[in-house]
Amino acid sequence: MVTQNKTNGRRQLRSFILVVVLLGSALIVRMWHDHVSHSVHRPSFTQNIGNAAGSLSGGTSLVSYGNYFLQHGNLSGAMGAFSRAAHMNPSGASAYLGLAAVAMRTGHYQIALANLHKAVIYEPNHAEIWHVIGDVEARLNRQNSAIAAYQRCLKTDSKDEVGWRQLGILESRELNYPLGKLALQKAVILAPNDVLAQDSLAANALAQGQLSVAQAAYRTVLQDNPNEPEALAGMADVEMQLNPSATGLANAQSLVKKSLEIRPSAFTHLISGHIFLIGHQYKCAISEFAAAMKGEKDNQSLWLWLAQAYTATGHRALARDATVKALNVRRESSASVAELRPGGR
Repeated sequence: MVTQNKTNGRRQLRSFILVVVLLGSALIVRMWHDHVSHSVHRPSFTQNIGNAAGSLSGGTSLVSYGNYFLQHGNLSGAMGAFSRAAHMNPSGASAYLGLAAVAMRTGHYQIALANLHKAVIYEPNHAEIWHVIGDVEARLNRQNSAIAAYQRCLKTDSKDEVGWRQLGILESRELNYPLGKLALQKAVILAPNDVLAQDSLAANALAQGQLSVAQAAYRTVLQDNPNEPEALAGMADVEMQLNPSATGLANAQSLVKKSLEIRPSAFTHLISGHIFLIGHQYKCAISEFAAAMKGEKDNQSLWLWLAQAYTATGHRALARDATVKALNVRRESSASVAELRPGGR
């Protein structure tokens, strides 16, 4: 009877943790590049909150009240209930998870993280808690801590496709491209329709010059999402490099044009400018690079390509300024984590 109660308690705790995961997943920063707007579908917080009762010994009804208040947007009521539950049962995880959920709803991520670390003391092998810790660490831009948390999560639950995706994105941002690629490949095996994972795998492969891997990833995205603008632009980049002939450039420009018609982005303008540059249409290239500056001004490739276009049109002073800017961007990026971009090689 005692064993059955413990089993039921763990099942209900797992359900509670999943609720917090759903909340945390919604707050993940786009760790790869801001123009990607798709991710794996997750059920909403309110769809799952009713299943979360949390039945560790002591404070059970208070945790249930906290869940109810949280579901209905009464954050002060939820805070009070979870705080009392934690006071009554300081060695239980559910109340701390509830307090973390409230803190995340109000944007107090440091407080959320403190409560998550209290919870994981009592449930050290729950993958979901480690996943949320990774989410919050990433939100706080603490890449190494986020990587460590996702690794702990995946050690327990190797089927967490979102965990593999986030780990791969972070490893790639830290320029650990082989490790990032390995994690992203595991993510797309588990969830082949995850657009963000496929886009991230393609960008990782492009950074390593692995054009066939990038091409395969973009094709997978475009099979089910033929109008996905970032994949169209990325595929244009790949096609341009695989076939820089007039025909290849025309095909790449067609993909970019379609992407810009669907949703203009600085990245797509950057790729368009590069295509014009290779095709010796320098004035068009300069115009596209100017359109890309708002979102890509820290991308060294933009300034190098712009310098080439200015040189070709006889604007030597502007070319010199662009070259200096490219060198400054390189120095700045070497002092921090460089941002991986399909065009930023």
